[in-house]
Amino acid sequence: MRFAPDGRPRLEPEASGAVGAIGRLVAALYSAMQDEEWERLKLCGSGTCRWAFYDRSKNHSSRWCNMASCGNREKARRFRQKGTAASAPRRG
Repeated sequence: MRFAPDGRPRLEPEASGAVGAIGRLVAALYSAMQDEEWERLKLCGSGTCRWAFYDRSKNHSSRWCNMASCGNREKARRFRQKGTAASAPRRG
């Protein structure tokens, strides 16, 4: 741990190689958890993707890692499901 110029502590791994890389990743995740950045890290809403992504939208409302691929597939799937349900014969 070291101290930034503003006096706040920060994690700085000293190891090199794979251990250092993992240490830097853990330090970055820990730092993100301390502020609002952590809430912007999300899991893609697509049932087949499950990638993690950073939500850059103003109101924190992104649901998919990529609207052009995952978002479009999910919206098309829901549209087809609605169409199938609407065309099903009704009883009674």
